[in-house]
Amino acid sequence: RAEAPPPPPSRPARRAARFHDRVEAAGFEVAELAHSGTRLDATVIARGRAPPRAAIRRTIRESARALGLPVDSVEVVLIDAEPGGGDGPERAREARLAATLRRELAAQGLELTGLRLAGGEAVVGIETRRYRNPAVAVGRAARAAANALPAPVEVITVALSRRGVETARVPLLRKDLENALAGRGSPAEIWHNAQALRLEDAEAPARPRAVGVGPAGGRAKIAWSVAPELRHDPWGGDGRRRTRFRSAVRATLPAASGVEIDAALSAGVGEGFERAAPRAPDGLAAVRSAAARSAGDAHAGIDVLQARHLRNPAPGLHARLSAGYLEEGFAGFGGEVLYRPRGGRWAVGAELYGVRQRDLDRALGLRDYQAVTGHLDLYYETPIAGYLARLGLGRYLAGDWGGTLELVRRFRSGIRVGGFVTLTDAPPEPEDGGRLGKGLFAAVPLDLFAAGPGRSRARYDIRPLARDSGQRLRSSPRLYDLTGGAGLDDVRRGWPALLD
Repeated sequence: RAEAPPPPPSRPARRAARFHDRVEAAGFEVAELAHSGTRLDATVIARGRAPPRAAIRRTIRESARALGLPVDSVEVVLIDAEPGGGDGPERAREARLAATLRRELAAQGLELTGLRLAGGEAVVGIETRRYRNPAVAVGRAARAAANALPAPVEVITVALSRRGVETARVPLLRKDLENALAGRGSPAEIWHNAQALRLEDAEAPARPRAVGVGPAGGRAKIAWSVAPELRHDPWGGDGRRRTRFRSAVRATLPAASGVEIDAALSAGVGEGFERAAPRAPDGLAAVRSAAARSAGDAHAGIDVLQARHLRNPAPGLHARLSAGYLEEGFAGFGGEVLYRPRGGRWAVGAELYGVRQRDLDRALGLRDYQAVTGHLDLYYETPIAGYLARLGLGRYLAGDWGGTLELVRRFRSGIRVGGFVTLTDAPPEPEDGGRLGKGLFAAVPLDLFAAGPGRSRARYDIRPLARDSGQRLRSSPRLYDLTGGAGLDDVRRGWPALLD
């Protein structure tokens, strides 16, 4: 007697099959999928080279919409498992591990960006904008991984990223971490064994065994910071000291692969600016003195509203493109590149921008003045721990050529103190310090006075506030600061706080 044919698959089953066929044709597999409202949460497994992050998110979104699912945002965790690994139950287990680890890290204020399992080692990629000390982020990520990962995993390597740019990898022995948490070890012992496991900067070459972290997408998460600032100018040419206080609120929103939207609003008040007026000695453009006329007014305005695209095109090489309202005085477009070799004390960078001056009210209007500005920057971390020297040579906003030498002392607490001198071919400005521009500054992390971690800073500047020569575009943060805030040197300096 012939057997009855199996019943045809249900409509939901057919839809699910078509969805998985579409994404597998794109070179990856969705191991776990959850649909809530207009958001999809997907755990993706890639064998070998994973597609670009933007391609994964786009493919999942378009495939879901083709099946009639209303999807506006996609959150992806990428599992980059060892080539030749198991299928079926093993992949499902990896998906569950990733989902569990994502929840554990989210409870610590960290974002899981990737996971790779290779034998007895797990590489956990994290993105953190909450912790100023990267060693604290490493410790919390390692503890979360130790709670979530199975017993055969003996080495946990934490891969740190800042705004999508990987900055360092730190391997830890799981038993060392567990002993330290039980009071039978210390961060110093963990560091000693981590060195034996070959601590690496992000640009280190891959080892023979698979230990990389693949790219992954995530739900857009806004990073907030507050920046109160006091500027003081003791060199006012009319005999009056100029002082301005302002506070800025800044928000950064990841928009796509390597792309982010950056916005900052500020309000402030000043005194001593009543007699300040635009002036352009010998044809020098009024790039800062023009804004000094309204610096004493108490009003709010837009400091920054720009789009930025960050890339890490080669080992040690970082690049960024920016367009929009770049700072409080200028709008335009341009870019910056930085080469920072692994383990080196030096780095070299270059930037070039085409800009146009903004209206004095810091709204969206523009003035007639335009300029091309660019610099070559040389960085050197001195053998004396904590000191950083920077020499910048190039063309400033007013069209003058020259250089700036800056020296910064960085303390373990996060406090920074420094000074600078600038000399250009512009004529002297007797009312604002003469021929030589100079200044001092200090930056203090606000989390020193708060119960929880954060990245906001208060700043105090002593510098000419209406000087036109030697004025550089205030594109912050520069790539050196962006890539250095979570590098191995930063991890090493903050290591005593590993278990905080």
